[in-house]
Amino acid sequence: MTIRERLCTECGAKITRKSKTGRCSPCALRGPNNPNWSGDKASVTSKRQRAQRWIALPEKCSRCDAPPTIRHHLDENPGNNIPSNIETLCQSCHMILHGPNNSGNKTSKTYRRRVAGRFA
Repeated sequence: MTIRERLCTECGAKITRKSKTGRCSPCALRGPNNPNWSGDKASVTSKRQRAQRWIALPEKCSRCDAPPTIRHHLDENPGNNIPSNIETLCQSCHMILHGPNNSGNKTSKTYRRRVAGRFA
């Protein structure tokens, strides 16, 4: 007796085992379904690592043509890893966005010079 071929409802992969949830093995244990899930109690580093695992980097930065290296959270909340909240940036664009030393100082001369040169 064979199991009818089904696809995972989350990632679209072929399910090769009986599944009550309609998800493949990796998706069945992702997020709150994982017994080790700590949710909002997770550290900031863990939340950023989730974004690195879940959101793939495209070929180009969303603001320029350089290869992206950073997943930037638009709302500045590293726990909010929904794809619409993640912008993929290269290191230069991320520095322009946050300013020197990640201070967010958008009034510094260095910041204004970078913005004028990059987006003029």
